[in-house]
Formats: sequence, C-alpha cells, structure tokens
Amino acid sequence: MSGIAGIYHSDGRPVDSSLLYRMIDCVPHRGTDGVHVYNKGSVGLAHRQLCSTEESLREVQPTSNSARSCWITLDGRIDNRADLINLLDADEGLTDVDLLLRAYEKWGVDCLVHLLGDFAFALWDSSRQLLFCGRDHYGIRPFYYCHSGPAFFFGSEVRQILQNSDLTVQINEDAVAE
Repeated sequence: MSGIAGIYHSDGRPVDSSLLYRMIDCVPHRGTDGVHVYNKGSVGLAHRQLCSTEESLREVQPTSNSARSCWITLDGRIDNRADLINLLDADEGLTDVDLLLRAYEKWGVDCLVHLLGDFAFALWDSSRQLLFCGRDHYGIRPFYYCHSGPAFFFGSEVRQILQNSDLTVQINEDAVAE
C-alpha cells in the first residue's frame, strides 16, 4: 500500500513545499521504494512508493501524460487491466497509473465507471484547471481530505492533513455520540 498526499489552492496561492514534504514524510510505513513530489504553482502532489506488482516496479509517481498536462498520484491496483487495455487500445506493458491516465484522457471523470480494483488517486488536469480525486467503489483504499476556504488537502491518512498547523481541529461531539 503506497501513500499519497496533496494540496490545491483554488485562489492560485503557491503550495508550501515544506508542508507537502511533511505530509508525505509522516507516513514512512506506506512505502520504502521512493518518495517523489510534483509541485507547480497552486498544486502539489506527493507519492510514497511501495512496489507490490510487477508493473509498479516501473512506476515513478506522481507521473504525467505525454503532453505533461495531467499529473497523477495513485495508491492502488487496477484489477480489470485486460479490459482496459482492450478498450483503450493500449500496450499490455502499461502500468496501472498509466492506464488510469489513459482512461481519464478518453472518458474524463467518467473513467471511474470503467475501473475495477482498489485505489485512491488525485489527478491534476492543468488544461482544465481541475483537481479530480477518486477512489474504488467499495472505499477499500483510504482517502482523507479537508476543504478549508480556497485550500484543499488530501492524504492516505488523517495525520497527513494534520501536518498543516493552520487548520483548527475540533471534535464533532454529535458524531462521537452516534
């Protein structure tokens, strides 16, 4: 299980790279096969790699499409690889993250209806100025987020979001009571 994290400022404010690194560094148990970050302007994506499939040995995330207009970080596995390869007329050697990028390029946000597996991801589409986040239909892979004003933070674990000292944390007593 890899770890993902990210920040998006819809007001155009640049991402604090030290916060982004704190968010991915606080979950070392999520992967020992490398840490990589994409940080450009108001968007930052981070990935802590744990190689668990043959294809994942060839991945470096966050990764981009060939036009470098879409960047993605993915924690998970795509189970219907053969179906997607056929539908996308893609090379069998593509990694899961590359298949997901191709699916997004073909179907946009509707790509989720074509995906089977357990996954959580965040994809930044710079041409549409869109941060698209998704997870598997059963919610097997965790994806925590916080939307605070123009800022959006996400991660594989709550502790990643709590790295932001500007956030006020309050216990929801009604939720606890339930």
